[in-house]
Amino acid sequence: MAGDGWDEGADWRDKQAIQELIHLYSDAVNRQDWAQFEAVWAPDALWEVPHQIRKEGRVEICEAAHEILDGADFIIQMAHCSVVTLLGGGRATATSTMQEIGRPQSGPGFIAYGIYYDELIKGEDGWRFSYRRFQPIYMNSEPLSGQVITP
Repeated sequence: MAGDGWDEGADWRDKQAIQELIHLYSDAVNRQDWAQFEAVWAPDALWEVPHQIRKEGRVEICEAAHEILDGADFIIQMAHCSVVTLLGGGRATATSTMQEIGRPQSGPGFIAYGIYYDELIKGEDGWRFSYRRFQPIYMNSEPLSGQVITP
């Protein structure tokens, strides 16, 4: 509404930028692009997978992801249905349904579904994750017998 400080265009741009950040995260995981993966995190971010992972700070998060993904035959992560809520003051939350399939070199493979719960902050360099928590919902660890075409 005119005069109340609300800018529909700015809100739309912020929501688009956050959705792009979510997609950049998955794209970085899929291609193991560590520079891009690092760029999506705030310096003091927190990443959690309950009962499995709790990493604090961009450096620790990136080291853990690299260790987890390094040497995998493949991993494909797809974010779906992202819902962004702008809180004002350069803060937002988002939820995204996540689908992931992969085969580490040391395991049979997996298909997983879950939800990412995100808190985001906006700085001079744009939106970044300040907190990401992945809540697994379904995991299938049966062997993936298909052929990897492109490692």
